[in-house]
Amino acid sequence: MAYKGTASSLTSATSAVLNFIYDQNPAVAPTTDPNVDAARTNAFYIVNTLHDVTYRYGFTEAAFNFQSDNFGKGGLGNDPVSISVQSTAGIDNADFATPPDGQSGLMRMFLWDYTSPQRDGALENDIVTHENTHGLTNRMTGGGTGACLQTLEAGGLGEGWSDAMAEWIEHTSSAVPDYVLGAYVINFPTGVRVYPYSTNNKTNPLRYSSLLSYHEVHAFGEIWANMLHNVYAALVAAHGWSSTALTDPSGSEGNVVFLHLLIDALPLQPCNPTCG
Repeated sequence: MAYKGTASSLTSATSAVLNFIYDQNPAVAPTTDPNVDAARTNAFYIVNTLHDVTYRYGFTEAAFNFQSDNFGKGGLGNDPVSISVQSTAGIDNADFATPPDGQSGLMRMFLWDYTSPQRDGALENDIVTHENTHGLTNRMTGGGTGACLQTLEAGGLGEGWSDAMAEWIEHTSSAVPDYVLGAYVINFPTGVRVYPYSTNNKTNPLRYSSLLSYHEVHAFGEIWANMLHNVYAALVAAHGWSSTALTDPSGSEGNVVFLHLLIDALPLQPCNPTCG
């Protein structure tokens, strides 16, 4: 569910056929109507779409995913993702709490005050995808405990996977342009990372050796995400790109292979893995 304030504060359909059509008005504060409903609807849609996409690639009930009902297919149910939209717990950020399998994950989307009026993180799809992916990687690493990406380097891997998923889900062709995350919320073309993710080492100079100079989890994540950007580009160049990758994980195209590699590797690694 997606709510503001309390879990009972939900968005209603705009028609009897379950339409949820709310046009965001950027000229007024995100906390006013219809912007609250637009934010809740968007976050709910993105999270449920990601559930369906990642399910097809292996994030299933037996792999400790987030579902109300596991239909007897393994794992523990009664743990759908809850999305707190316009959470007052923070600003200029977002987070995702991943408890063990059987307990609901909590995504908190904050407002951003780089602009006037403020902007809503729940309307920036790449941030919603980034946070939701923390749930996937924390559940699948370490057997559903939600406690195996806790060290600096392991947490940095988690940040990198989240950025990589945010990029993967937004590709609409075989082109692999430089990727920028978070440009909307801060109203700046370079986004919230230091460098765009790029195959050009002048645009993004980060390499594995850059770890020696960084001591913060998001900085580590940028290094890993840039490596993954280059892996993705190489796979697509060698094997092509599937336009149906969101719904068909059976192909051998580069973007399909990339997501299989990312998700299939998670349960194989030890608790608190390193990228070395």
